[in-house]
Amino acid sequence: MKKILRPGDNCWCLAHAERVAFLVDGEAIFSAFEKAAAQARRSLLIVGWDIDSRVKLKRSSSDECSVTIGSFLENLVIRNPELEIHILIWDYPVIYALDREPLPIFNLDWKTHRRIHLSLDSQHPIGACHHQKIVVVDDGLALAGGFDLSNRRWDTPQHHPDDPQRIDPLGKPYPPFHDVQALVQGPIAGKLGELARERWFRATGSRLPTPEGRRGIEWPESVAVDMTNIAIGIVRTEPAFKNRTEVREVQRLFIQSIAAAEKYIYIENQYLTSRVLLEALLNRLGGKSGPEIIIILPKSNTGWLEENTMGQLRRVVLQSLAKADDQGRLGIFCPVVGASGRQTESEVRIHSKVMIADDTFVRIGSANLNNRSMGLDTECDLALETAPGESEAIGVIGFRNRLLGEHLGVSPEEVGKAIADQRSLLKAINLLNVKDHCLENLISPQILEETFTTKEIALIDPEQPIKLDLMMDQMVVPAQDAAENSRSAKRKLVFFALAVLLLLSLWRFTPLKEYLDTETLTFLAISVRQSPLAWLYVFFAYVVGGLLFFPVTVLIVVTSALFSPLSGFFFSLAGCLGSAALTFAIGHWMGRDTIRHFAGGRLNRISKQIARKGILAIGAVRLVPIAPFTLVNLVAGASHIRFRDFFLGTLAGMVPGIAGLTIVTDRIRAFLSEPGLWNTLLLVALLLLVGAGGYFLKKRLSRQE
Repeated sequence: MKKILRPGDNCWCLAHAERVAFLVDGEAIFSAFEKAAAQARRSLLIVGWDIDSRVKLKRSSSDECSVTIGSFLENLVIRNPELEIHILIWDYPVIYALDREPLPIFNLDWKTHRRIHLSLDSQHPIGACHHQKIVVVDDGLALAGGFDLSNRRWDTPQHHPDDPQRIDPLGKPYPPFHDVQALVQGPIAGKLGELARERWFRATGSRLPTPEGRRGIEWPESVAVDMTNIAIGIVRTEPAFKNRTEVREVQRLFIQSIAAAEKYIYIENQYLTSRVLLEALLNRLGGKSGPEIIIILPKSNTGWLEENTMGQLRRVVLQSLAKADDQGRLGIFCPVVGASGRQTESEVRIHSKVMIADDTFVRIGSANLNNRSMGLDTECDLALETAPGESEAIGVIGFRNRLLGEHLGVSPEEVGKAIADQRSLLKAINLLNVKDHCLENLISPQILEETFTTKEIALIDPEQPIKLDLMMDQMVVPAQDAAENSRSAKRKLVFFALAVLLLLSLWRFTPLKEYLDTETLTFLAISVRQSPLAWLYVFFAYVVGGLLFFPVTVLIVVTSALFSPLSGFFFSLAGCLGSAALTFAIGHWMGRDTIRHFAGGRLNRISKQIARKGILAIGAVRLVPIAPFTLVNLVAGASHIRFRDFFLGTLAGMVPGIAGLTIVTDRIRAFLSEPGLWNTLLLVALLLLVGAGGYFLKKRLSRQE
């Protein structure tokens, strides 16, 4: 395979690497991260799709292995007074909240040392995500690939189905997990640092300084070196956004490397749905000559939603490739592992993004073989190439044999011998594929017989940003204003807190406190009830009560007790809607970052309910309140859902509750004034009815959840 890397075309730049290591699976990756990050003196940059501060870096019963990512980073900055740690992760939508650490900004920003800075990256088009996975230590060492420092990632190359160490922070086991990352040293780390700092600037509006020099940053002794002194290309995808042109280096390099391969193409990837890459692979399968194509995928997609969207699209691609393979040069597999005494096998979750071709080309990165990685998500791959016979090619061959040996349950040496004897990658796989730890063929008879359509691919797996940037302007802070808005958010939070404290102080330390005694309150209630401006007083009470986080239920009960059922109902409804509108506007003004800090651990729970179905979700939150009335309003305003949806949802959700409280309060008042049999039975029946209704409503919503 001829050399194809060209800066400005299929890669951003070529930079020299003094040493390169191919890290396979979480145990090796976490270990290399720990040893590299421990050397940081000035700067540690972590850029990723996710991070989880609760995850342990090592797994065993020793005290040393109780160190989590969060405590490890905390110790680093305490030990090094000049060290600044900057962490940038995707500002994910709430549908991912249950799979992630709740509010990482609290655990890695507000609850840790002031020199640990975490920011959420929302500077991308609607529907896109920040997907790069990069760690840079003082611009001297760097890791890049498909691996996030996150939950449910740790595993060993053995992928034992019942490994007791493979548990998440909540103690729950998860399936075997396979991923790959590259560790590099030298100028290439500086270029990755430049890329990470640019991404930080786009997300926050703040420029990070470049570390001075790389002295003291050594290669970790326990990490075996696979290659030395080689040029590496940095390959990116960046969508068109905010006057920035798109970058499609990932797509171009995939197409060109597939076209240039002569002997074989070996691919590991989480997805296989890309339209343009399907065409590139079909072109190589056509005709009597061409490379063998080996693709390693997960057996199935995660969860019902992915299986019925991305999984469906993958079956379309598998069928197309299988029907084009007239010469028997295609193999598409998933790794499975067995164990003694087990009746069923366990699949290995493939998360790696690797391509090797002709023993001379290696690519490791974050880009999946789906449409969105070609043009919608931000991606970063590393690619290197050598000539046949050069010493660096030994590292490529060794890496390939390690991967196949892991999937087949044999040693790399056995893989190398089988390939040499068979003179075919595919034949060697079939020869060695006899153990419990093996590769299962994904080209099934059902795949070949099913009828598929590809018309929906653009909707499920988009290749370009959705043309809604004007709407995005309302939801995303422009990069150049992000730094000022971050400071503004904190000022708004302080201002809001001071305003609430002022109202409380006026009530506590001025003559207003005299209105808290029973006689005054009773006289005031009678005066309000008899006043023609009663509705205005009540409305004002609800608005002020909302600002003070006063329980809205208490206000409704008091209103119902003061007025007739009909008047009390409408006064309460008007007051609730007015208070909701005002606090919604305050939440919109304060912004997502401020409310995230203010709302604490409840934010994801509330946001998840609000964001799912608009009006229906708001109505459900009102019917079965999961958080204080005012907090829901603030979060809704900060989430930038449409005010119309918020208002109608609040109206629909509050009417039954206010009506129920009004009726119950009226019956209680009637019972207290005339405690006869009829009023007693009516009150008991009403309370039982309300209780039963609330119970069945909660049960139904829980079942739907």
